[in-house]
Amino acid sequence: TGATGMNPADTKAQRAAEAKARAAAAAAYMNGGDEATALMGIAAPEAAAPTPPAPPKPPTPPAPPKAPTPPVKVVPMVDDEASALAAGQAAETEAVQSAAKKQKEEEEAAALAAAEAKAAAAQKEADEIAAAAMAAEQAAAEAAKKAAMTQSEKQAAAKQYFAAQADIAAKAEAEAKTALEEKAKAIATAKARALDAAKAELVKLQVMNKVETESKIRAKMPPLPQATTAAQKAKVAADAIAQAQTATEMAAASEACSAAEKAALEAAVAIIKVIEVAEEKAIIARATQNDATEAKLAADIFSAADPEALKAIAAEGAQAKYALDQAAADKAKGDRAAAEKAAADRAASATAAAEKAAADKAIAKAQAEKAIAADALAKEAAAEEAAIAQAAAEEAARIQAEAEEAARIKKEKEEQEIAETKARAKAMEKAKARAKKNPKQAYKDLDKLIKSGEGNAEDWQAAKKQADETIGHLLHVVKNGTVPKTGDHWFVEPAMPEAGGEVTVYYNAAATNLAGVKQYGSITINSGCNNWEEPQKEVMQPVKGRFKVLGKPVKAVKGSWWQKATVDVPDDAFVMDFVFSDGGSEYDNNNRADYHVPIDGAEEQLDVQRYRQAVELYHDLVEERFVREKKAAIRKERRDKIRMKSKAAAAEVTRKQREHVLFVDPPQPLAGETVRVHYNPSNTCMKTAAEVYIVGGWNRWSHIENIGPIKMERSDPTQTHVVAEFQVPADAYKMDFVFASSPDGTGMFDNNNRLDYHVPIKGGKDIGGNKVGEKPMHIVSVSVEMAPIAKVGGLGDVVTGLGRAMKEEGHRVEVVVPKYDVINYEAIQDFKEITGFAWGSTYNRVFHGIVEGVDTYFIDPENGMFQVGMIYGTDYLEIPMTDAERFGFFSKAALEWMLQSNRQPDIIHCHDWQTAPVARSYWEDYHKFGLSNPRIVFTIHNLNYGAPLIKEAMTYSQVSTTVSRTYREEVSGHESIYENLDKFHGVVNGIDPDIWDPANDDFLPRYFDEHECNDGKAAARAALCAHSNIPNKTEAPMIGIVTRLTTQKGIHLIKHGIMRSLERGCQVVMLGSAPDPEVQQSFDQMFHELKQGYHDFMCFHL
Repeated sequence: TGATGMNPADTKAQRAAEAKARAAAAAAYMNGGDEATALMGIAAPEAAAPTPPAPPKPPTPPAPPKAPTPPVKVVPMVDDEASALAAGQAAETEAVQSAAKKQKEEEEAAALAAAEAKAAAAQKEADEIAAAAMAAEQAAAEAAKKAAMTQSEKQAAAKQYFAAQADIAAKAEAEAKTALEEKAKAIATAKARALDAAKAELVKLQVMNKVETESKIRAKMPPLPQATTAAQKAKVAADAIAQAQTATEMAAASEACSAAEKAALEAAVAIIKVIEVAEEKAIIARATQNDATEAKLAADIFSAADPEALKAIAAEGAQAKYALDQAAADKAKGDRAAAEKAAADRAASATAAAEKAAADKAIAKAQAEKAIAADALAKEAAAEEAAIAQAAAEEAARIQAEAEEAARIKKEKEEQEIAETKARAKAMEKAKARAKKNPKQAYKDLDKLIKSGEGNAEDWQAAKKQADETIGHLLHVVKNGTVPKTGDHWFVEPAMPEAGGEVTVYYNAAATNLAGVKQYGSITINSGCNNWEEPQKEVMQPVKGRFKVLGKPVKAVKGSWWQKATVDVPDDAFVMDFVFSDGGSEYDNNNRADYHVPIDGAEEQLDVQRYRQAVELYHDLVEERFVREKKAAIRKERRDKIRMKSKAAAAEVTRKQREHVLFVDPPQPLAGETVRVHYNPSNTCMKTAAEVYIVGGWNRWSHIENIGPIKMERSDPTQTHVVAEFQVPADAYKMDFVFASSPDGTGMFDNNNRLDYHVPIKGGKDIGGNKVGEKPMHIVSVSVEMAPIAKVGGLGDVVTGLGRAMKEEGHRVEVVVPKYDVINYEAIQDFKEITGFAWGSTYNRVFHGIVEGVDTYFIDPENGMFQVGMIYGTDYLEIPMTDAERFGFFSKAALEWMLQSNRQPDIIHCHDWQTAPVARSYWEDYHKFGLSNPRIVFTIHNLNYGAPLIKEAMTYSQVSTTVSRTYREEVSGHESIYENLDKFHGVVNGIDPDIWDPANDDFLPRYFDEHECNDGKAAARAALCAHSNIPNKTEAPMIGIVTRLTTQKGIHLIKHGIMRSLERGCQVVMLGSAPDPEVQQSFDQMFHELKQGYHDFMCFHL
């Protein structure tokens, strides 16, 4: 046992057990066990700490020398413990090597090196133990040999033994010191690895902080809209890529942290092993030192004077040495425990770091997959938009080519027009020269030309009529001679004045209505020529005594009061015109026929003048017509462009307004291409549907091909829209569809409130290559108002504007109205009677005309229902007819006219209570008796009148509308409405941009557009003030009111607004009328009262 207090056999058994434990831990790791736990098992097996050496015993005095014992042959250990140790070492080496193969490539070399180092250390330790055992045996042999030696020999042998033991102790001490140095290096390495792990953890925390910050920023940002365009999808992809990059960065940081923790764990485990080796080396060093001390004591005893005292001193030294060895052992035990705890803690950190790295790696992988998918969608959308852009570029190129061709044609046309204008101007000059040279012949030639079919007959008739009206009047006066005949109250001298000369007029005021002027004043003669051209005025002078006229004395009559004046006759005069007055407001104008005197030779000159004027006027009218038509063409071209632009803008607004429910991709689907429909059921009646199907057709449901049913899916789980994609037929012009909750026609439906959904298709062509489009409809509007011929309120504007708009869309539009006796016939073109029919106990005459470009028919019953001097108001007259009776008769007469004229319109459109009877009468009296094709549309413009008739029309019509969506909601609970609310739609009223376009409005004082708005409106204001006979106070605001004066319009608010406006210095002009006489009288009275204080600020046109 020696001085170490530890049996070498026990040490070998302990080492064998430790080797077996390490082999078992390595095998567990190879079978999938936890790496950190396995490393701890390999590094720190459950084995008892080494026992500190016992204090050395005092040496026994040497026995007398004996006969020398033969030397003992030292052989290697072959006992069971050594075999177990060797087996454990082999198993440990094999297990470590097998475990190393499972690690990553860069870890395999390190693990293999560690295993080899461990094996080498174990082998070295076994060699040292074997060497120690051999040394012990040799020592025993030497001791036996010494026993047989002499005293001197024993002393020499003891010294020699001490020297050998001292060498062994020095070697062991050097190895122990080296082990301590290795321990210090291992601790330094472990600290460095721990520092690296801390740094990696800091980097990971920084990345985590960055991730959390970005997550918070993203959470505060508004959610991305439904990605439809390539730009939007690219933005989504960029966001996904950014998140994936952040996740990858987080995964990399976690992976680095895990690697650092693993390296720190390995360093911590290495410390345990180094501490163990250092302690073993320290034990061996202490044991060999004790052996050397014992050997020295044995040698010193031979020469000691007091061997017992030397032994006592040695015993005391041994006890002190034992205490020091015990303290060193305790410290080594504490160091090992601390190292094992640090390794355990590091193992927990390494496990957590490995789990975090795995989780972050999974997140990064998921984010990367999401980014790849989003990027693919973005690239797909970009490719699609590129294709669309290419198509748009091709379309733009086509449009550009068409524009260039149009510009070329326009230029050629302009050049042609210039040439034609020059030719016309030249021809006109020649014609006027010919007319000036020989007017009568030029007249005859032109008349002959017109009769042959050349020229413009309408302009020729207008020119002759105007010439006859101007020249003919003068010819009539000339042919009738002096009017009135000269005699008792007037004479002229000469009787036939000459142009450029003078004429003296004698006038006896006493014989006329101016007889009383003699009492207080004089007579004024007003003269002119050729129907009051070149007017003159002068005071006549009294004629005193007797006088002659044309050489004959004028007979004196008692009470006569003769006046005379000499008047210059203009050079171009044909007839002289005269009236007489008192210089004020009293006139003698020959009972409104005036006084006339023909000029000598005037008849022949007027005849020539008539021919000349007709010819010249004709050419002027032709030129004016050409200019007018050219301007009209320019205005039409401008209006067409504005209309196309407005329609495109309106379509875009409509598309954007319904994006929260529906949009298509591309926005303008093309025939023959694919289209994707995006639908958001959460904003419709389908919000509770588990599934959504699209069901549809083409070309107003008339196409042979159908759409679906196709189940719609979400392209992105985060989006609310579902999507379906399908092919558009090559001959499609309209896509029609609805949405359903099941494919078999059961369950819920979204059919856009019974209107279905419709999307226009561009580029559709039939099998022959002809462009396909929607078939025009025949629409007949039955109304009691139409602007501007019979307008009372907004109804008339809507009927006209809607008719024009539908006609511009290519539909055939006709309007039927009563033929009132108050119609504005000047606004009707080509007005004439065309037919008639007997019905309703009377004969109904039918007239036709064009009103604002719309075919309009007028029904005129001979019973006089509409010959009452008004449109509305017979309820207030003392006649046996009410408005309801008149309009009820008209409604049915309109249907009878359609039947008898063999019309089969697609739609009959009736308006308000006045023509509401059309709906019921059609279905009960006409649908089954020949007028079978139409469907009824009924529009409510004003719900304040005729509720029972409106309810009836709501029931019998197929579709009903009103003036806006908000008004629909406002009246939806009305007793006339709510039972038929499902077919009641709000359609916003609009204005006709052509009728109300100031750039071509003939009712304005001047044309103007958006570039001349200020000047144009200033001119309009000035004209309004002039027409209203009030000064134009440009510094004051102008308030204009145009309205029906009814309770519905808010009469009290209108009056209050007028008063407040005038009090604040505004000018007010109102145009309106009241069907109620009392209301009309109240506004008349208000006007007269206000005019006293605000005569320069207001005017009512009642």
